[in-house]
Amino acid sequence: MCMANFLLYTSVYLLLPLLPRCVTTVMDGLEHTWLLLPMFGLGMVAVGPFHAYLGDAYKRKYVFIYATLLWLLATAGYLFLQRMELFLLLALLQGVGFGLAVTAGITVAIDITTSERRTDGNICYAVAARTGMMVGILASYLLLEMLGWKELVYTALACGTLSLLLVANVYVSFRAPMGVGVCNLDRFLLPRAWLPAVNILVKMTAVGLLIPIAGGVGGYIMLLLALLVLQSAFTSTKMFVNLSQHCQRGTANTTCYLSMDTGLLLGMGLCYYAGVHLCSIYTVLLLAGGIVLVSLLLYLFATNPYYKKYRVR
Repeated sequence: MCMANFLLYTSVYLLLPLLPRCVTTVMDGLEHTWLLLPMFGLGMVAVGPFHAYLGDAYKRKYVFIYATLLWLLATAGYLFLQRMELFLLLALLQGVGFGLAVTAGITVAIDITTSERRTDGNICYAVAARTGMMVGILASYLLLEMLGWKELVYTALACGTLSLLLVANVYVSFRAPMGVGVCNLDRFLLPRAWLPAVNILVKMTAVGLLIPIAGGVGGYIMLLLALLVLQSAFTSTKMFVNLSQHCQRGTANTTCYLSMDTGLLLGMGLCYYAGVHLCSIYTVLLLAGGIVLVSLLLYLFATNPYYKKYRVR
């Protein structure tokens, strides 16, 4: 499951950092391609209230498989379509597939881990995801420079397919359905962790701002991004789990993943928007630095005291 998560995130982040830039090339210079990233985020969030129902009504590993298949089909669509409205629809469908696959994968990983090792398992699973993310980002710049946009899509499709095949071979024991409602917050948002979620979203927005320009500002930025992301995956996963009550572990993990990826998408979207309207890399760097400072102050004076007061594990 860790390897499948690694490959899923590699597949997704092979495309996301450069998606607006590549579509701009395909569509001959449209300025609104930055909207692809918010559309992806919208799909990822909109499917959230249905996570618990789908994971209860159907086998969770099959939810992962079919969700990943949706991601793959939507990604393949970039090779054949030529209209901006259709690209936006593809980004929305990609977000839906990715959001469903992430939550289903978290649940399967929890189900196959013994109860006394689940926190360790959650951290390993999260680190695998973020390592795959950083590998995908680095590979996206290298592949686009050496080969091209289509080859980048083919590589993303190959990684996603391998992820799907790995999960298909995972054995998950039978679990009786609980009969949850179609729409609810279970497996989606943990209200008790709202402040850490805001904090990590703000922090990852700064990281996201730097991702689209990382290829042009040197390896030190990539190393900094990798350290920030991996540190956040390690510490935030443990924090969210410790704020969750019994049977809320999956919800806590999903909230953590969702806040991190939403922040990254927001940051990347802002970077492309700033590139279109401000045309200054220094503006992006200053904005990212300011957001990091805000996230640090928020953690020191609000999030950390809140965590110490309300943790239950």
